[in-house]
Amino acid sequence: MRVQDLDDAAPPKADGAALTRAHIRGRQLRQRRRATRGAAFALCAIALVVGVVTIGGHEGRHTAMSVQPRPTVPSVTSVPSSSPTSRPSVGTSTVPSSIAIADQRDLFGLTFRCAVPPAADPVCEFEVLSSRDAGRAWTHVGGVRNIAYAGWRGYPDLELAADGPNVWVYGTRTFASHDGGRTFRDEHVKGIVSALVPKGDSVWATVQRCALCPTDTLLAAPVNGGSWKSLAGFPDIGDPYVDLARPTASVAYVVGLDTHAVLYRSGDAGHSWQTRPLPPPPPSSSQSNTVTVAALGADQIWMLNGGDAPSRNQEKAFYRSDDGGQHWILVADTRRAPLFGVGHLPLQGIGLSVTVTTSQRIWIYGSGAFIGSLDGGQQWFDTRVSTHTTHYISQVTFIDPIRGWAWGGDANFRTIDGTHWNAITP
Repeated sequence: MRVQDLDDAAPPKADGAALTRAHIRGRQLRQRRRATRGAAFALCAIALVVGVVTIGGHEGRHTAMSVQPRPTVPSVTSVPSSSPTSRPSVGTSTVPSSIAIADQRDLFGLTFRCAVPPAADPVCEFEVLSSRDAGRAWTHVGGVRNIAYAGWRGYPDLELAADGPNVWVYGTRTFASHDGGRTFRDEHVKGIVSALVPKGDSVWATVQRCALCPTDTLLAAPVNGGSWKSLAGFPDIGDPYVDLARPTASVAYVVGLDTHAVLYRSGDAGHSWQTRPLPPPPPSSSQSNTVTVAALGADQIWMLNGGDAPSRNQEKAFYRSDDGGQHWILVADTRRAPLFGVGHLPLQGIGLSVTVTTSQRIWIYGSGAFIGSLDGGQQWFDTRVSTHTTHYISQVTFIDPIRGWAWGGDANFRTIDGTHWNAITP
């Protein structure tokens, strides 16, 4: 990380809202650097040990936030029994930094505070909030206080995932609740959870041993609580940062976000993995510098490849596979004269994430870009939601094909028709 990038880091002590601005801005800086530096970023990451922080998002993204040396895995300091927050549910004016859909009616939100001395272990607390009115009002549910990250320097990673009454706050340390967020327990995962995805009756977590170590372990546990077990067939991704898509309980896809040398697919609940070729880089780009995946069903998967981006303009190519990644169809790209039957993507903005709700309804968002398609990628429209300056959209999530949220913590939006986005106000 360059020293000047630290200007965007959060102060030594900040609440979740303030951290959201710093984390998202930092994440966008890191992802933009990936696009502009390409393979050189990986070499820089090896030469310069940096801290990494994660904010809840669609699949999980990471932000370089500290130049302090970091240990392999932070030793676990037990949380005192008095630490869980257990006061009755009460209203709060706090807006969560990230959200997760619990069911057709409820949303969960995450907010947190950290004290981060420059040369000592950080101590954090988090709160889980609940909303039953589409994110306008939030109620405190529970959380954990006095979480010590022994041996860690800089801000730790905190992300949110949920499935019904099951809630996970994961990252540098991982906590789970199976009563709707009222009480949590330390899961004692040995490593940093880079991605966590519940599906069916199980939850998966990809794990790295240290901040810059590759993700090389896949753990599975019953979704409603139980011990974590390692799935021996998981490949060494060779990258700390991964995109994990799990469209069914038995089918999953994973790709490294920085190295992205190969896509892996499992069709037997993670016990074995097969390699799949990546589609070509975007036009006028020698390589793909950013990738992200989304999947529907067992075999339909989409991949957005981003090329060089010396400014906020980036070459992009969007692909679909109908056979589990064995063959790819070019859906849209940024070339000036589009090929017959290929949609046109705008150069403006860096495409970092994709959300697919149906084979026709697709959303691409990132730094300076939030666009949608209602016809499978042939035509694209600007959502008119700003994704830079003051508004940073870090996740786009849907409860069904037309009802969804674009969340940034400071600025949050909702659609009820799958087309138009309106700001959420209390």
